[in-house]
Amino acid sequence: AFELLTSEGYTQFLPFNYEVKNYRHRPRQISDKRLGAIELHDQLLKHGYNTLIDKQLMLSSKTLINDIAIPNKNYLISNTIYAQQINDRTYYYNTLKLKGMYDVIVAGLPQNKDLITTLSQEKFGRAFLNLASVFYNKMEPNKMYFMTRLHKHMYLMSVRFPKLGTSINKVKYFYKAFKDRLLLIILNKSYRKYVLENKLF
Repeated sequence: AFELLTSEGYTQFLPFNYEVKNYRHRPRQISDKRLGAIELHDQLLKHGYNTLIDKQLMLSSKTLINDIAIPNKNYLISNTIYAQQINDRTYYYNTLKLKGMYDVIVAGLPQNKDLITTLSQEKFGRAFLNLASVFYNKMEPNKMYFMTRLHKHMYLMSVRFPKLGTSINKVKYFYKAFKDRLLLIILNKSYRKYVLENKLF
C-alpha cells in the first residue's frame, strides 16, 4: 500500500523526529495534487491493547459493498469505542466524544444487547457506556462498580462546572506528558539524541 500510494503521487512524508517503537502507523504521506494526507495503519490500537480486537476475525467477517470492504457492525462499534478510549485517551481523561457516541448509535449499539453485555465486561467498553448513558440511558453498562459510578459523578461534575473539569484535565495532561517524555528519555536512545541535539543546545 505504501508503494502504491507513492506511485500515485504521495511522495512527501512527515517523518517522526526520532525512532518510534511499536507505533501503529507509518509516517504521514502527502501529495501536492490531493487535499488530504494519508497514514497507513498496521494496528488499530496502541501497542499493548491490540488483543481487544481480533484483526483476523474482523477481516474475515467483512462485507463487500460496491467492492469496498466494510467491517461488520460489531467491529465498527468496538473500534470506534476503543480508538477513543485508548488512542485518544478519553478513558484516562474520563471524557466522552459525542461524535463517537453518535456513530455507535447509528451503527445500532443501543439495540445490540449482546454487544453491550460484552463491552460491559471490559473496562474500556464499560467506561464508554457509563458516560454515554448520561445522554442515552439505553447504553448503560450491565455491570456497575463503585469506580464506574464514581467516574460518572466526576464526569457530571466536570459538565456542570466546566472550569473545574478543564483544570483537572490540564493537570492530567501535564502529568502524562511529563511521564511519557521521561520514559522516552530513559528508554529510547534515538529520542535522547534528538532532545540533546535539537532541544537543549
